[in-house]
Amino acid sequence: MGGIYGGGLSPITTNVFQEFDPSTNTWTAPATSGTFTPRGYVSSAVVGNSLYVIGGVDTSGGNTYVVPTNEFFTPSVSDVKNSVTALPDIQLVPNPTNGLITVYNTNPVKQVIIENLFGETIKDLRSLHESNFTLDLSTLPSGTYFARFSLPGSVITRKIIRD
Repeated sequence: MGGIYGGGLSPITTNVFQEFDPSTNTWTAPATSGTFTPRGYVSSAVVGNSLYVIGGVDTSGGNTYVVPTNEFFTPSVSDVKNSVTALPDIQLVPNPTNGLITVYNTNPVKQVIIENLFGETIKDLRSLHESNFTLDLSTLPSGTYFARFSLPGSVITRKIIRD
């Protein structure tokens, strides 16, 4: 919902709503009703089945001003793809952990990246062929980490608490 194009000293805001399909690497414009406020530099989030677009700026007409509106879009049920339900339910046990954590239900997994709260890669594991395996985090200090599992066509992230 919205965006900036053009660039340079006079970017132009839009009120175009598009969705991206990473499996085909394409953008499409779903059928919508109503109109949306032209804006760029937006904050957005999905809550439940709706996409909320909050604030932003409008540069149309040569002026720049803050957009004081919040809008949401709820796709019709027929627009929602069921492929998300096919993702594995990755389990990390025990979590919180004292260092050793068993990962269940990942088959097939291409890569596991462990990151700290700053997004820095702590561990990078590749070519894991088991659907269940153990991660050794015993050398890491106590804190919160994120495990990012790269699967064919998707990425799943899980939080890990290291005691």
